Amino acid sequence: MLITVNHPPPPAWNRDLFALVFGEAEEIVPGHMELVQVLWELGIQPDIRLQPEPTGRYPAVPTREAAIQAAIPRFVTDQWAIWPLGEQLQKKVVDILESRFDDLFAETPEGYIQTWLTYGREVIITWESPG
Repeated sequence: MLITVNHPPPPAWNRDLFALVFGEAEEIVPGHMELVQVLWELGIQPDIRLQPEPTGRYPAVPTREAAIQAAIPRFVTDQWAIWPLGEQLQKKVVDILESRFDDLFAETPEGYIQTWLTYGREVIITWESPG
């Protein structure tokens, strides 16, 4: 059997921005350590391999405005579901991204990148099926 998960899980990738938007730390969803604990409780001894590089990085975008616009849907979708921000919350996210732009983005030769993101690394968990 094989399963892959990310460490940290995708919702945690935006934990710094989440704290700025909601004024509190984000509760982190269970990750590979919790899954391994469940497998152990089931009598399964898995092999665990952490990949050396992050799963993927969002590409740089050419302008400040494009960087802000690209960050909004990622903030939503990295929370495990696509949920509507609503007008007030989206305005708050945009206001934070604009007012803290120099803290939240870095300019590279390719364009602007999000610096608050904590990219995950893939964890591969394998085990033999009993019987």
